Amino acid sequence: MAERSTVPATEAVSNRIRALFQEHGDFIMLLVLFAAFRVMAVLFFRPGGYIRDWSDFTVYMGTAGLSDEGHYPSINYWLEYPPLFPWLYTGLYRLSLLIPPWMEDPRLWFYALLSLVLTLFEIGNFVLVYATALLVRDQGKAFRTAAFYAALFVPIFVLTTLFDAIPLFFMLLGLYLMLKDRAGTSGIALGIGFVLKITPIILLPVAVRKLTTLPQRVRHVLGAVLCILVLSLPFLYLDSHLYLMPFRSALGRSSWETLWAVAEGYFSFGTVGGSRFDRTVADFSTHPQTLPWLLISLAFGLIYLWFYTRPVDYRDRSKVLGLATFTVALFMLYSKGYSPQFLVYLLPFILLCCLSWRGIAYAVGLSLLNFLEQPVYFVLFPDQRAFFVGILVFRTLLISGVAIEGLLTMLSQPGQTHKTWSRALAIGMAALLVWTIWSGVTLSQAYYDARYQSEPYRVSMTYLKEEAQAGNGTGVLLTDSATYRRVYPFLHQALDLRVAATGRPAWQDDLRDWTTARQSFWLWRGERTDPDLEAWLDQNARLVKSQPFDWGTLFLLAMKEKPENPSK
Repeated sequence: MAERSTVPATEAVSNRIRALFQEHGDFIMLLVLFAAFRVMAVLFFRPGGYIRDWSDFTVYMGTAGLSDEGHYPSINYWLEYPPLFPWLYTGLYRLSLLIPPWMEDPRLWFYALLSLVLTLFEIGNFVLVYATALLVRDQGKAFRTAAFYAALFVPIFVLTTLFDAIPLFFMLLGLYLMLKDRAGTSGIALGIGFVLKITPIILLPVAVRKLTTLPQRVRHVLGAVLCILVLSLPFLYLDSHLYLMPFRSALGRSSWETLWAVAEGYFSFGTVGGSRFDRTVADFSTHPQTLPWLLISLAFGLIYLWFYTRPVDYRDRSKVLGLATFTVALFMLYSKGYSPQFLVYLLPFILLCCLSWRGIAYAVGLSLLNFLEQPVYFVLFPDQRAFFVGILVFRTLLISGVAIEGLLTMLSQPGQTHKTWSRALAIGMAALLVWTIWSGVTLSQAYYDARYQSEPYRVSMTYLKEEAQAGNGTGVLLTDSATYRRVYPFLHQALDLRVAATGRPAWQDDLRDWTTARQSFWLWRGERTDPDLEAWLDQNARLVKSQPFDWGTLFLLAMKEKPENPSK
């Protein structure tokens, strides 16, 4: 009997899988490619390119390493985010210690374990974007939504540097369950997200507006509250003071990377003040807070309340997505701080709410501004404050545009409004393009000047250019390529530079052709001394003069009238 009952169940599962592949075959193929790309990327890429090879994984490993001393998050020290994720990566760190370290880089196994866990949630985000799009669009458009998300660069960059894929997963899961009228489980998902990084809880009022009956709303709120309490109770029991530190720091920290911060005279990235081992710290600010934050909060609250209470039929799921998009965008505009990884919370809503060229414009424009901010501004041009302000202005305008897109979807404005807004966005994107090009030209010159001023060889290069103008030495002969590459950008217009490589065939003939083409030339001897070159110069050139510097000496040489041929 047991055998006969198992066969139909197996066939039912098999039929269900076949039906799933037939219905969503294109998406499943894309999902396999998406997952394979993410896994390979987190295991074999390093973020930052050649500008800055760094990620927050370094911080995670450093704080997890405190467990070597018997110190654990929210028990012995506090962090600026709730303890759920710190305990996750601390557990992964302890697990990585069971694997013999890779001595070329001891970070390998911790990074691999953490990255693979984050990748699982990023795959979940991808599936949820598709599943949510299916609730409001036909299958073709839902597939296109997922494909657009797969093509975005910011999510994969954040996946290799930060942990935001996890709270984003619970935020999107809460949204999906909300649209399916799963009131209790939607609240639980948002509650988990809150204990990870606070931000996902901002969708709770969207669910309250969407859910049609009072019991549903109560179940949703209770689900979130009870989930938060259950996950928080162990830490509240162990040390309630340390557990509450992340929430206190979120309220008390200074503004950063926003126009609010610029208004308060701050042009740097976000940090939280106070020692992490100090249980008595009360000041989390890094600069004075001069803006009337109570009034600002009240103003944004009233703006949100006005649109929130408009008569809208939220049985239409697309209108719920409009409200959710407006909520996330307005929250970002209100927030006193912004970090580049925050964009991953907005991008899915852009695609879900605005699957058009406007959505692509928002996604590409905001992504570009993200990388102009970090690492371009913070690493390459930290003193170019006007450039930084330009980034913040355009980012604020684009996020404001996303908020308006949410309102247009939510309030069902006529088609003419969409056309007018499309023209306004096109003008804005053209302005962004012009500003980017102008900034590129301006920053190129600033970069050149800054590199020249900081170059240890600057005094020597200035001397060579002055001598060239006086007719003393129109060329520079260098003995190594490393020095050649350093000085070439600053000297190539005034002098002819050449590296002497005696290991090449016919190097003597090539060198004689170069040296005899000018009356005199400078020898810049680098760290490497070439005996063959020195011997050739002794036989074929004479010393005119020398000029010492702190790094060495420049020699002005001229070819002898009758050069000797060492081959004879």
